[in-house]
Amino acid sequence: MSAIAPAACALCDAADPLGIGLCPPCLSSRDTNRMLIFLTRDARAAVTSGDEALGGLLPSSDGGAALRSGRPLLGVPATAAPHVLRAFASRELAARALPSARAWRALPSHFFAMLACILGAGALAGAVAQPSFLWLSPLLAAGLLFLAHRSMQRPLLAPVPGPAWPPALHAGITGTLLALPAGKARDRLVDLVRIARPLTTRLAEHGDPAGIRDAVHDLLAAACDTAREADRLSRGADVIRSSLVWTSEVAGPDRARSARVTLRRCIDAANLGMTRLAEAVSAVGGIDAQTAGLDGPVGSGLADVTRGLEAAARIHADTSRELEGLLA
Repeated sequence: MSAIAPAACALCDAADPLGIGLCPPCLSSRDTNRMLIFLTRDARAAVTSGDEALGGLLPSSDGGAALRSGRPLLGVPATAAPHVLRAFASRELAARALPSARAWRALPSHFFAMLACILGAGALAGAVAQPSFLWLSPLLAAGLLFLAHRSMQRPLLAPVPGPAWPPALHAGITGTLLALPAGKARDRLVDLVRIARPLTTRLAEHGDPAGIRDAVHDLLAAACDTAREADRLSRGADVIRSSLVWTSEVAGPDRARSARVTLRRCIDAANLGMTRLAEAVSAVGGIDAQTAGLDGPVGSGLADVTRGLEAAARIHADTSRELEGLLA
């Protein structure tokens, strides 16, 4: 996937030093199953050297000193890790991802040498002077390893405090924005997120007796599914379109006719998804947060748009299966 470099993060409008449409704090996750992103020594030196394009990663000198310690830069959902690594690679920064449970593997070799020295010295002291060292030194080494492992599980860039979205929805939005290439589907989803974020904030401030925020959250989740499926169908249509000449000449007229029908269905389904996403943007943009709790039809109107998005996603899934059968 090519790197996308908008002016700001789609979720919070902060600076986007990685050029992927999301700032590092919005990428960060509190999930215990997250992947930790570690930079190599040369990459850490590049980040802390004052490179203008990467200064937003660690703007403070204290952060640069902490990064030199070898701690992970950020923790991201497992599905987002490949995209983040590609973003670092596009900036010529070598990075690797490790599961949070295996953070101890990123500890430097001299730390394990120190543990070996503790165990060896304890064994020698236990054999020569005090037998209690035979069990005290392993306990000390295990305690140091545990503390070092916990330290390696704490990324330097913490998640956004008090995110606007529930954790599962936040992960779904970030994963979708990372997976989608530049195009109409991604643009519509970004528009929807940018409009929905201040709306949900205002609803929280003014009260939300009608539960409009939950309806907006459901709509966003459905929009992510629709955007992904619409993009997949658009790319599938491009594959069919590019192979129509080959299909006609080699596979015969019947298969060529079937390919044209499937192409038409892919295009129609993708256009339906774009229409539903545009309707979602209009629906959310037309809500007045101060009167939403008094306007009963608002919630039901959002629910109708959500059902339209879900129906479009089902049509996309059915068409995708037909497409896979044609291309098999």
